[in-house]
Formats: sequence, C-alpha cells, structure tokens
Amino acid sequence: KETEKFIHLFMIVPEDKFKETSKIKAEIVKQIEALQKTLKEKIWIQIKTPVDLWEICFDSKFELMGAIAMSLPLYDKGMLAGLRVTEIHKSMVLQKFEKYVVSYVLGGSFVRGDTLKTSDIDVFIIINDTDVKRMPRVELLDRLRGIIFEYIPKASALAGVKDNVLNVQVYLLTDFWQSVKDAHPVIFTFIRDGVPIYDRGTFMPWKALLKMGKLKPSPEAIEMFMSMGDNTVKRAKRALLDILLQDIYWGVITPSQALLMLYGLPP
Repeated sequence: KETEKFIHLFMIVPEDKFKETSKIKAEIVKQIEALQKTLKEKIWIQIKTPVDLWEICFDSKFELMGAIAMSLPLYDKGMLAGLRVTEIHKSMVLQKFEKYVVSYVLGGSFVRGDTLKTSDIDVFIIINDTDVKRMPRVELLDRLRGIIFEYIPKASALAGVKDNVLNVQVYLLTDFWQSVKDAHPVIFTFIRDGVPIYDRGTFMPWKALLKMGKLKPSPEAIEMFMSMGDNTVKRAKRALLDILLQDIYWGVITPSQALLMLYGLPP
C-alpha cells in the first residue's frame, strides 16, 4: 500500500550483470533523486534478471507476471514484447477454455536466454481430456488446437509484435503423461527448461520430480529406444541394397546396351 502512489520502474538486466545490480541501482537512484527536485511523482525502481522473472512464475505469482508483461515499454530488446504477446494469448485461451487448460508454459530459447529479437517463442499448452465424454479425444484436440492457433495472429496484433512469432504446441494431458513415461526427449527438455505462466498444480510437480531425479525412463522405454536404433540400421542396410540392386544396376546396364547398339550389335 505504501508504494501504490509510486511510478514503478522495472528494469531487467542480463544474467551476467547480476553482481552489478547494486551499483546500477545506486546510480539510477541518484538520477531519480535529481529528477524529483522538479517532478512531483515518486519513482520506485526494481532491477531484476531473467532468472528473477522466472522465479515469480515458479512461485505461482502469475498475476504479478501478467502485470509486468502488460507494462509500458520505455526500452525493450524484445523480451517484454515476447512476454506481452504470450500474456495476451494466454488470456484469450483461458477466457475460452479455462476449464480444460492445465498448464500454459514458456520454453525454448526465450527461456534459456539465447534468443534473438526475431526468434520464435515456444509455448506449450496442456489440455485436460480426462473428463471429456461428448467427443473423441482426437476430435477434442483438433478443435481446441484450431481455435488456439486462431488466437496467435490476434494476440500478435494486440501486442504490436511483428518479430516474435508464437510457436504453440498443444498436448492432451493423457498423451503428455504417456510421453513422460516413455521418456520422450522433447517432453523431458520441455519440463526441464519450461517456465509456467499459468499452472493448476500439474507442471511444477513434474519439474520438481525431474530435478530430484524421480522422473526416470521405464524399462519399456529403454527397450523401445534401443530397438529403434537396431531397426534404423536394418532400414539403412535395406536402402543401400535397393540402391545397389536397382539404381546402380540399371545405371550400368542401360548405357552398356546403348554402346552395343552404337557398335552395331543387338542389345
């Protein structure tokens, strides 16, 4: 309540500048104090790193993260624009399908910190299909996916974003659990790197279990992945044999017959 009348100035600095935040803040406070001799407004400065932002999400303070995402940009290299377009898209999805959405998670290079201004923003949406009885699960996924994809250009237009394109992946909850059990590499990467900007108590337990080493591939998953390697070798050998028997064979025989005909002999 004491800070409600302040203008909140929120600054995000690169992670490698974390140790310099105190020095940066002290310098900015000096500038603010100098300005406030002529300005009536009071300014409250906060300096954070991307990791601090993600911790807000891990603590399930999604409203605070939404407020940051929808703030007024005074200077931005693309991070705030990315947060804004995902926040708007998330709001559209929740307004339509809040009953079904289990988690809305940011992932990819945007979260890892190696993104470019023009990089896509990877988003994963997990849909609860356990209580759907009126239609088949596949039909549910297709319907929801189609509508969710329609919101992407609308969210981009409202956010005023042209470069940061949302790359949305939609999963059914039961399929997602199956992928976790089968040790799907994409799903493990998604859980390890992902940051939830909306979660109903599902994603964070997965992340905690993965950090504790509790999400382990099943024996069946290990056997499946090993057999895939063997099958790939067999397919490669068959493909080489096909090339030898068909392509190389006819590549030699046909010109040879042409030479025989050119010499005046029957092929």
